[in-house]
Amino acid sequence: MSSTRIDRIEICDFRGFPGELVQPIKLDGNNLLIYGENGSGKSTVFEALFQLLDPREKLPFDANLAAARCLKNCFTDEALTVGRVVLDFTLPDGGAAIPSMRWNIGSGRPTTHPFFRAMARQRGFLDYRAILQTHFAHRDHEGINLFPLIVDVLLRDVEFPTTGATFGDEWAGIQEMGRKWLELAVRDVARMDDAEKILYGLEPPDSAVDGEEIPPYDESAAFQEYVTAQRQLIETRIAAFNNALSQRVLEIQTLANKFIKSFDLLLDVHFEYSRQVKQPELAADVPWPGEPQLLLRSNFRNRLLQHPGAFLNEARLTAIALVFYLAALKVEVPESAALTSLEPRLIVLDDVLIGLDMTHRLPVLDLLEREFKSWQVLLFTFDRAWYEIAKQQLRRERWTYYELFAIQVGDHEQPLLLPDDDHLYRALAFLDAGQVKAASVHVRTAFELVLKDACRQFRIPVKFHPDPRKVPTSDLWSALKSEGYNFTPAAECSFDDKGKVHWRQPKDRQIPLVDPSLQKRIEHAVSWVLNPLSHSQGVDRYRAEIEDAIYAVDELQVALERVKRRPSVRSTILIEHIVSLLKAYVAMKERQTKGAAPAPIPQSPVV
Repeated sequence: MSSTRIDRIEICDFRGFPGELVQPIKLDGNNLLIYGENGSGKSTVFEALFQLLDPREKLPFDANLAAARCLKNCFTDEALTVGRVVLDFTLPDGGAAIPSMRWNIGSGRPTTHPFFRAMARQRGFLDYRAILQTHFAHRDHEGINLFPLIVDVLLRDVEFPTTGATFGDEWAGIQEMGRKWLELAVRDVARMDDAEKILYGLEPPDSAVDGEEIPPYDESAAFQEYVTAQRQLIETRIAAFNNALSQRVLEIQTLANKFIKSFDLLLDVHFEYSRQVKQPELAADVPWPGEPQLLLRSNFRNRLLQHPGAFLNEARLTAIALVFYLAALKVEVPESAALTSLEPRLIVLDDVLIGLDMTHRLPVLDLLEREFKSWQVLLFTFDRAWYEIAKQQLRRERWTYYELFAIQVGDHEQPLLLPDDDHLYRALAFLDAGQVKAASVHVRTAFELVLKDACRQFRIPVKFHPDPRKVPTSDLWSALKSEGYNFTPAAECSFDDKGKVHWRQPKDRQIPLVDPSLQKRIEHAVSWVLNPLSHSQGVDRYRAEIEDAIYAVDELQVALERVKRRPSVRSTILIEHIVSLLKAYVAMKERQTKGAAPAPIPQSPVV
């Protein structure tokens, strides 16, 4: 894990966050999972971080509300100057404090911050709009052309070899250079003024030395030499770009196919750079640079798909785009670099799972936690059900959770950002504040989540319902409390009077997942708190029962975790064998000593 992490994100008066009304996001160095309704402000968080760390963008944090690129919130006072995007950092090892990275309204980006350059290069920002290009990219008779998506989006910020720029910068530079050459190649020297001629080096040589005669100076020929030299420079640059792109895509393709096995064992992909970037030509049929083609090909169930977009479903196309992007980050910034790099690495994914079903979403979390341990991941979603499932899957000690809501304030909506603490902690907080009914709601929510997670983890069958979200809590609890696991006890041994060992194998036992005593506490909580109070009007007198329900649900959660992590049966049986053998040996020795005269009891000395 990288030694430095983002500790806190503060966004004020930026896009959908008006003034200073939205509290900072406290990460404590963790990854971040945000649930937000559509229009609640998730994209504002994404855009604030993206804009802050975009090294290409020269525009300041603009406060002019009439400007198309204005970043200030349009519902606050135009004269308000509190707008800012701030990152605070934390060093787990207690090293020297890192100054905040601060971008104020009306100012340029904080390029002088010691972390800015590295973070701008070691970052990944991907949203659903980029992912959707995989599905809606230009399709022709040759297949899906992903050149624009790969070069302009996925590899835009990946470092280009030899130049220190990025693929996006290099591609933009080539296009600019090519356009200038096309304009230059049709220029008429006779129409140039002296300043332009000097610019292109069209100056006649000095007069002859020692009376030596020189041929007349031909401006047109000199200009053509200049045009030819410029063309050679473009050819060299384009050839280097084509070669670098081919090599980089091949590296990423290899890793992407490793990643994609997490989603589908029968699927792999490759990219065919069939129509590379060509040299600019005056007589070209299609205006330069035309349409370079990096075609998506796929092997699915051992069959080559020349047109995967016509066969693969949305989930697989989304998975291809996502794993290619993650592989590009991994290739560009390998894990080994974290050993020497102090700066945080940031991955921000905004609703990129929109095209994935649940079967494909879960591997994304596993992939992020397994392959990007040294990165700080920020994951945003509008899907509430998926948000709750993700919380169950992720290791809570490495993740922080927030919820974003849009509330109506006057004639506009305002985001409300809340830390999503554990429901039982919320219940205790509400109970302490005297809000008993709110506490009971969070207890019920926690109970339902524990049951769903347990039924999933232990593969417990539950009564069928067409909509899984509407499975009653009572059905989940009935299924869980009746479930157990077979336990084969260790063989018991005994010694006869002659010292011979005899072994006896007890019958298998059915051990309930939930201890009967805990079941009784849960049943009490279910009957008095978890069901009736949802419609009760006077609930204050149930305060003690709600408190007991909180601790009962917590104990249930701990008990289920203990069952999941119980020692292996083999180890348990071996230990019980040894204990049984020792007990039998001690019992035999006791029997043997009973027939002998008892040893005298030593007397204490008289003082």
